[in-house]
Amino acid sequence: MEIDQVTTNSYSVTGLTASTQYEFYVTALGEGGTESDPSNTVQATTTA
Repeated sequence: MEIDQVTTNSYSVTGLTASTQYEFYVTALGEGGTESDPSNTVQATTTA
């Protein structure tokens, strides 16, 4: 699911549920619209 288009190397996700594990990965779109392979997945758990 595309959540946003960014032009920096950081991103903040808001509105997450407390004490819940999430997984994130990124892809890039080339000028011709070709999507890259996904990055490695990172897992993060929100605090209570």
